Amino acid sequence: MSYEQDDPRLVYLPETNVMDVKGHCDVIRNRWWVVHPERGLIFWQPETRRRKGQLTGAAPQCNSDETITRRVIAKLYPWAEVKQVPLVLLPISMSDYAP
Repeated sequence: MSYEQDDPRLVYLPETNVMDVKGHCDVIRNRWWVVHPERGLIFWQPETRRRKGQLTGAAPQCNSDETITRRVIAKLYPWAEVKQVPLVLLPISMSDYAP
């Protein structure tokens, strides 16, 4: 099973924007990313009314082990590339962490 590049559950972060975040953020360091060659880093965002198509709350498609990332690409994203990115700032919603 693999996903198409235009699957509505995929959200992209252009590589030029990995440091552009305002407010609260998660810091992701030294990870091997699944990357679309033109759109950027890939995140998985389940289709929900609350966050459909948004980066906040999306699961980063990366791993600290390059081999695992390559396996994910082979199985789910055969059209993607692997890239090591030293630092990514990911916006978060504080409501996800507080009752």
